[in-house]
Amino acid sequence: NRKYPSRFFWLDINDHGGGYYGIAQDDRSNARISLPDLASAIAAGSDRPVDLLSFDACLMASTEVAYEMRNVAKVMVASEDESYAVGMNYDQTLEAMSNQPTMNAATLGRDLVARVNPQAIFTVSAVDLTKADALAHAVDGLAGALLAAMPTQRASILKALNAVKPFYVAGPNPASFNHRDLDEVVDQLRANVSNPLVQAACVRVKTALFNHGAIIVAHNVAAEQGAARGLSIYLPLDGQIDPIYMNTAFAKATRWPAFLQALKP
Repeated sequence: NRKYPSRFFWLDINDHGGGYYGIAQDDRSNARISLPDLASAIAAGSDRPVDLLSFDACLMASTEVAYEMRNVAKVMVASEDESYAVGMNYDQTLEAMSNQPTMNAATLGRDLVARVNPQAIFTVSAVDLTKADALAHAVDGLAGALLAAMPTQRASILKALNAVKPFYVAGPNPASFNHRDLDEVVDQLRANVSNPLVQAACVRVKTALFNHGAIIVAHNVAAEQGAARGLSIYLPLDGQIDPIYMNTAFAKATRWPAFLQALKP
């Protein structure tokens, strides 16, 4: 964009996605762009954050992706669940943008979310990436509270996490089974874990998500049964963490991986 300066930058990536695992996976070699590499590439190609970053790909509406992209984009549009081709109606959103050229990133993100094909994208959200640091801080606090509560509340914590509903499409897929909606995780913890520190930490996460927080707007089809509210988080219940996950900025910045490891039987 240095050679062709513009008031507004919208970057769309349409390919296979895997949340923390990365995006643009090659079907033959299984090579893909990792989250750190993607953030570095966007930063190298622009002298300022892009206004809108959209992922027409599976599983990219995650807390980890949002945190990784927080310094290279202002608003992110993506799906928590799996998605199929021809899901985003770019032509309609571009027409709306043409009719209202002063549209900002949040408004354009809302428009893109509103126009997706629900038969192809089952969940979709627009996320304010300027709030990603506050969300990560809140999740870090939750992880700390859960770690402190584990010695006496382990059974209740596991009950809560096992009660979190899988996504409608991604649930049966072993490659994506470990993604769960963050707000659903918080609700189950609030319902099952009486520890006051955990309860307070859950409230802080909810505030970081919804009270003028990271989630601008989120939609999901009825079949999702409310299991997708805007952002997922990595949640393997066996304590086995993918080494790729440990390379993400979110894993390095928070105690969430330590909490996941504490779930190991």
